[in-house]
Amino acid sequence: MSNCEFKMAGGALPAAFPSRRTPRRGTPEGRGRGSGNRRQSAGRRLGLAAGLVLLAAGGVSAQDRGAYVRVEVGGAGLRELSVATSGVNHPTRCDSLLYANPADAPRDAECTANTPREFFSNLFDPGYGLGAGAAVGYRFGRVRLEFSVLASGGWEDEALIALGSTTDTALQSKSSEWSTDDPPSESLTEVRVRQGFANAIVDLSNASPITPYLGAGVGVGQVRAEYAVRMLRRNDLGPAEWQRAASGTWSTLDADIQSNRVGFQAFAGLALDLGGRTALDVRGQWVRFGGFTSAGQLWTQIRDHEPVRADGTTPFTTDIALGDLDRLGLTLGLRYRF
Repeated sequence: MSNCEFKMAGGALPAAFPSRRTPRRGTPEGRGRGSGNRRQSAGRRLGLAAGLVLLAAGGVSAQDRGAYVRVEVGGAGLRELSVATSGVNHPTRCDSLLYANPADAPRDAECTANTPREFFSNLFDPGYGLGAGAAVGYRFGRVRLEFSVLASGGWEDEALIALGSTTDTALQSKSSEWSTDDPPSESLTEVRVRQGFANAIVDLSNASPITPYLGAGVGVGQVRAEYAVRMLRRNDLGPAEWQRAASGTWSTLDADIQSNRVGFQAFAGLALDLGGRTALDVRGQWVRFGGFTSAGQLWTQIRDHEPVRADGTTPFTTDIALGDLDRLGLTLGLRYRF
């Protein structure tokens, strides 16, 4: 602190603390100087804040500062994850590829509708998965700044499609077509997240070898999952040409959905000092990434033929909306201080 003397008595205030007297706007002294004064004032405040940070860092002894690395493994569970699909759909009778002569297919209002609607939505319970990660950081006494990476995955779930809740009238018209031995279902598998976060951590004062800490971070993650739909029709739909052609056929979707999302996390942990600059670290964390929509996903097949709409040419696509992803995890790590 010897280099930080402030001469207050008998002298002028230093530049970082200007006089409260400011020229009036519109006077020769003050005209045209407002923006310049604001920039100078902002510069002084930034300089003062930087000085305080440097003083705080300078107040930490050398043995309390330094870099460290950390590796961790553990498990995590996902909270319920919503998935909704939507697109343009038509009744089965409209499918021109179910007729020997495609021109015989009806072309009424239901068969030419072009309004996207929700097919169905569901809640998945993906369960638990595994993860591993690493971090590099620097400590300033009881405060640490850290950059961490983590890869986790292995979550999956399967559910029957809740067709009764659909707003798609075309899909409602097909309610009697589905096989009762293998009812329509959807699955969410290979759910995984790869993330990179910048974290701020505070080690709580403690006299024992076990040091509790709290932290929070913000970063970016790649959320990815495999989404599939399986819909099988009965073998005895009826005597009409289109019913005979559609009997026993599959409509399936296999989609790889992914997006890079901004996320944030909060965590708490306990560090056990093992000596030799090494600590055993147990951390519990909560991470959230916002949901997203994967648009224009092409179905694998429609009624056993290529994935096209009733006109026989337009690709049959769907938009898949994935809800917010909340991950609760517990990891065991090893930290080494340099």
